Amino acid sequence: MSDLMKRTFNRIRNQVRYGDSDYDPVYFLVFEELRLVLLLPSKVACTSIKAAVGEGLGIRHQSSSGLDIHADPRWHKVFGGIPKRFRDYFYAAFVRHPLSRFVSCYQDRVLFTPGGDDFKQYYFERYPFTIPPNCSFEEFVGIVERIKDPVADRHFKQQSHSLSKAHKDPDFLGRFENLTADWRWLATRFGFPATLPKLNRTDRHVHRVAGDWKDFYTPALQARVAARYSRDLEQLGYDAGVDAPALRVA
Repeated sequence: MSDLMKRTFNRIRNQVRYGDSDYDPVYFLVFEELRLVLLLPSKVACTSIKAAVGEGLGIRHQSSSGLDIHADPRWHKVFGGIPKRFRDYFYAAFVRHPLSRFVSCYQDRVLFTPGGDDFKQYYFERYPFTIPPNCSFEEFVGIVERIKDPVADRHFKQQSHSLSKAHKDPDFLGRFENLTADWRWLATRFGFPATLPKLNRTDRHVHRVAGDWKDFYTPALQARVAARYSRDLEQLGYDAGVDAPALRVA
């Protein structure tokens, strides 16, 4: 079966199963007792947030990275948007500067050490678009430039694409760049632990390239990735320049 046929089959299956034809469907976490809906895009501290939220539900991770917490069957996940019966719930989402998030995806999923605790096999091994393990950052940019959001993996799908699935605007939009304060506000309101555990940190990887995420970008690569994530930059209020502040000041 060709990669195109695999993607087509996957999207038809997901439309039937989840009501969402994306290759990697977006899901929302629903907490009915709290009347709360959460959207936690990948690479936006989602593992740490789930670990904190899960404490009150008896959902705990076993691995040191915490990644196993995502597969716990007790999470109430809804796909294909927030159903009408939950749309009067408080809706919170977290986002991150897309150029920073893209580097985190590269370091955490493309740079690969065989036999690691979290991934015995390369994460993108079965992804229908070829992303070679340990390819250069520039090569990764070139591959993702050609992949549209509906068929993108969740780790590099635009956050604005995921937000658009909700059919409503968030009541609260937390930011990775202000995570401690933003999480504390939400935690205080809903009775979650106020301090987030530091899980699934990119710097735990052997292959991690030292330095700030901005160091990955030449001016040309910055422009290319900014173009790929132009909707995130515009809709989420981030500055495209890596030397500029993370947030535009209104």
